[in-house]
Amino acid sequence: MSTPELHPLGHESKVAHLSTGHHYRYVDIHPPKGVTTIVTALLLHGFPDSAYGWRHQVKGWSARGIRLIIPDMLGYHGSSQPTDPEQYAMKRLSDELEELLPVPGLLCLPESTTVIDANVDRFVNLMYTSAKQVVTGECPSIEKTGVIEGWLKDETKSVTSELLSKEELNTMLSEIKAGVGFGAMLNYYRTRKINHELEKDLPQDIRPDIPKLMVIPSADVAVPTTMSVNAEKNLKNTEIVWIEGLCGHWVQLERPEESERIVGEWVERFSAKDWVP
Repeated sequence: MSTPELHPLGHESKVAHLSTGHHYRYVDIHPPKGVTTIVTALLLHGFPDSAYGWRHQVKGWSARGIRLIIPDMLGYHGSSQPTDPEQYAMKRLSDELEELLPVPGLLCLPESTTVIDANVDRFVNLMYTSAKQVVTGECPSIEKTGVIEGWLKDETKSVTSELLSKEELNTMLSEIKAGVGFGAMLNYYRTRKINHELEKDLPQDIRPDIPKLMVIPSADVAVPTTMSVNAEKNLKNTEIVWIEGLCGHWVQLERPEESERIVGEWVERFSAKDWVP
């Protein structure tokens, strides 16, 4: 009998083959023996992260009775990596993720790719810098157009992420380099017009019956607080938790225990019936 392939998260890797022709690598983590499952959570990562980005939370959430389905998103190593931006439209991704769930039982211009692929190690270190590293001037604030490109093209510039250990950095780099490069991953940022066309006729009221939680850091340059405030106005039945003190985009890395506690306690407040459509 062959040994199951281990995901970087330390759990068995599984693969879901969907009707679209795409496949997704994922892990399915059940609560430990003796702990009742109270809800199943689908954890989605952003760019340039992967399912590995949830490594600090999975143990705590699982111990609270939360079953975790964690895919490596389309475009990332282990899952399909199409080059056509049309495949990354939010409506299509939502449909694929909906199809994925029953399986376990339940930047952005073309030239960006070339620059980033030529500087993978430096790019990952830059993207995973902390809010403190930005404030102290150790690295630039990357929200303005051209900052990342200019920094990467200047080979005298370098920074070491304080959010990643050497082992964690090597794991992430090996995952990225095992794929087809950043081109597929960046397709998420090439879909604004595509998303608009697919979603323009959908209802604007996003399931007010489903409870929602937003955890907002104080110094997120990728998602400014103004965007979060606007989201709060348009999402009914939403609880907002502001992270106090200096904290940047990677909340689960800068505040691993706090983020695990906030989400875990929030889930525990709801009985299973609160999550049934």
